[in-house]
Amino acid sequence: MPPADDTTPIAWPQVGDFLKDWHVDPSNTVRGGLLPAPAGGHGGESDSPKRQIYLLQRKGGKHGAGLGRTTGWIHRAALKKLDVEMVGNVSYEKVDDAGLHLKTKKGETRVLDVDHVIVCAGQVSNASLEKPLQAGGMPVYKIGGSHLAAELDAKRAIDQASRLAAEIETARSEMVGDYVAPIGFNGWLFQKVQGVAGK
Repeated sequence: MPPADDTTPIAWPQVGDFLKDWHVDPSNTVRGGLLPAPAGGHGGESDSPKRQIYLLQRKGGKHGAGLGRTTGWIHRAALKKLDVEMVGNVSYEKVDDAGLHLKTKKGETRVLDVDHVIVCAGQVSNASLEKPLQAGGMPVYKIGGSHLAAELDAKRAIDQASRLAAEIETARSEMVGDYVAPIGFNGWLFQKVQGVAGK
């Protein structure tokens, strides 16, 4: 682990924390190497939910299905341990003082009592909500497809959303560049082709 200084993150990942969170027996005294999860708990101090989080998507199927066979399942397992509610096949109706209004695949209307909404959606940049929200005094951070719809890269959008979510309570709109991950070659090429076609 790097020595602590002013640039060291507060919580470096620790092997012991990982083993505890996933109930791994480092002494290997339990058959299979996994300890039973404590009854009624999440299994680790570090993953006790501090707030209710909803992960919504318009398409059906498992969340993160396109992330890769070796990673999608582990991300879903980590989110499940944190009691993140994953809901697919929804359409977003509106956001107001009551919360986020959405419709489920069964046509039921549901209102989520939320105080933060982070949107990672779209293949065409759409910032139509930016000015009305700013006019209402709300901070706006353009990330994911709203920032740049140059490639169909869910990993990039999730990376940006994760960076922003980690600092949402202290983030400032002018810092949006800090939350933008570099685009890949396909995104760069798409930008170049778009630029040439637009001339």
